[in-house]
Amino acid sequence: MMYVGAHFLDLALLTGAGAISEYGASGTSSPLAEGAPEFYPSTSFSRAASAGLFTVGSGHIDGSGNATVALVHSGTASGKVYANSVYPWRMVLENLGPAGGSAAGSWDDRPSDQGLIAWTYDPNEAGHVTAQSSGGVAGRITLTRIPIREQITWSNIWLGLSGIDAGASLSNCYLGVYNAAGTRMGVTADISSSLMTGATAKALPLATPFVAAPGFYYIAMLLNGSWTTNALTFKASGAGISVNANLTAPNLRYANMLTSQTSLPSSLTMSGQLTTIITTGWGSQWYGVS
Repeated sequence: MMYVGAHFLDLALLTGAGAISEYGASGTSSPLAEGAPEFYPSTSFSRAASAGLFTVGSGHIDGSGNATVALVHSGTASGKVYANSVYPWRMVLENLGPAGGSAAGSWDDRPSDQGLIAWTYDPNEAGHVTAQSSGGVAGRITLTRIPIREQITWSNIWLGLSGIDAGASLSNCYLGVYNAAGTRMGVTADISSSLMTGATAKALPLATPFVAAPGFYYIAMLLNGSWTTNALTFKASGAGISVNANLTAPNLRYANMLTSQTSLPSSLTMSGQLTTIITTGWGSQWYGVS
């Protein structure tokens, strides 16, 4: 940008509510008296521009999942920052990844590397398959928690269909998404036919995509019908009794709820989360989001 005047300038990271949280030059909530050196108004000194660097925390993210960096000033003399088509002001923000992450860690596989938005865990860790009898699973809702770190439009739920039971009789099978309050945000059409063909990773569309604000969500699976145990299987982590360590309802990572369900209800009472069939590894199915 181009500017004139005797004002002292700096960059500042704002809170989610729009207040100044941290100044770039000081790295604290208190500004330096003369701002950032590269913005110093005197022409008597050589100056070198540099990039601002902030560590963004949960308090800096607004309800839409955005963080904001602002240009701030201090001074009483007249001045002007030019920001128009003739003298443009451009600021490029880049997310460098988790704070304190190692160089090696920054190259871990991410959902975006595979054209996905989020996943419950790297699908490379789904080296197990889950199998349950129809008598143990049919009519029960299983919930798998997934964090959404920034606002997205959620259109599909991906799962890894590992095995097909050609002799199964399936009906009223659904995938859905619930928010942390238990409100159903999206649901698929009956996926019974999709579970009878194509043992692979597949995207199952929500009937109506929705905008998901940052927070925890729960992917729900409901199966109904009859099938042969160990034939109808899904790729999973195989996580068992330790997966919910230090967690209690309504915040369990893997849980099951209700019985005799033929559709996913519009809301769930999340305090009713159970682990009846979770200890065997069921519920640790891999899911992706697109």
